[in-house]
Amino acid sequence: MRRAVVILLAVILAAVSAGASAADYPTRPIKFIVPYTPGGGVDIMIRSIGEKLSAALGQPVVQENKPGAGAALGAEIVAKSPPDGYTLLACTSGAMTTNTALYSKLAYDPLKDFAPITLTAHHTVVLVVNNELPAKTVKELVELAKTKPGQMFGGSSGNGSTMHLAHAFLNRTAGINIVHVPYRGSVPAMSAVGSGELQMSFMDIGPAIPVTKSGKARMLAIIGDKRSLVAPDVPTMQEAGFPGFDFVTWSGIFAPAGTPKDVVDKLNRELRRILAEPDIRDRIVATGGEPVSSTPEELAARVKREMPMWTGLVRDAGAKAD
Repeated sequence: MRRAVVILLAVILAAVSAGASAADYPTRPIKFIVPYTPGGGVDIMIRSIGEKLSAALGQPVVQENKPGAGAALGAEIVAKSPPDGYTLLACTSGAMTTNTALYSKLAYDPLKDFAPITLTAHHTVVLVVNNELPAKTVKELVELAKTKPGQMFGGSSGNGSTMHLAHAFLNRTAGINIVHVPYRGSVPAMSAVGSGELQMSFMDIGPAIPVTKSGKARMLAIIGDKRSLVAPDVPTMQEAGFPGFDFVTWSGIFAPAGTPKDVVDKLNRELRRILAEPDIRDRIVATGGEPVSSTPEELAARVKREMPMWTGLVRDAGAKAD
């Protein structure tokens, strides 16, 4: 009997403590883990959002870039962090979907180890070619590749990334063999296209914009079911004559599983308000994104719903990271 009373009191005290913590949150700095190299779309977006969130919550918001293992390194750090709302993950869909097929021993479970907070953006992926390449359209690129099997090279931000999967999908559906070369991030891959080290690449449109504006590369088409707000003259792959490229990369914010619901809800309210602000929307669009937001439940449902699609693309591409 006495033991039962002690257990009951402990449960009550824990509940009261958790409630007080949620009500007072935050009382110290919040950290965003961004599992990518600096300069990409998510990195730039979260820096802008972090400034606004700091002002709204009255605490510093710091950002740490932890690239590696296709975002799995940063995701693992957050999954194993205390569930108190002070360590958050900002990642694209790959960390929550494709990684389950890429890694035989993933150190986290996307469906069990995180508390989704909100979607932040859809991100445009564009097919770019070095400006010296004679191909001016996707069809011309495919025709050229058919005359040079295994002699052309295309980059991506890493094995299993959306860029890699799009590259493999083009090879398979068009019957060509452009050799895939993975890089550690979008920025170095895009630099390789601009220098001529690579002939082409599917790429985040953000890093592609300055290189194409410099005249070192050009955009041929984008992935998705509609054109990009930042490059409205660039056709979709469907418009270019290559259907099936309708998979869209998204980004979202997650906390460790077990984070108090009051904390998750508070972060969701503030982040959705920030994402609706015109200057934040303009910054996201400038990097090639389309601002979106969601409830925690909607983000959780999207991860669960899209996981089979993304893992199927990984298997079709024969991609493995270990």
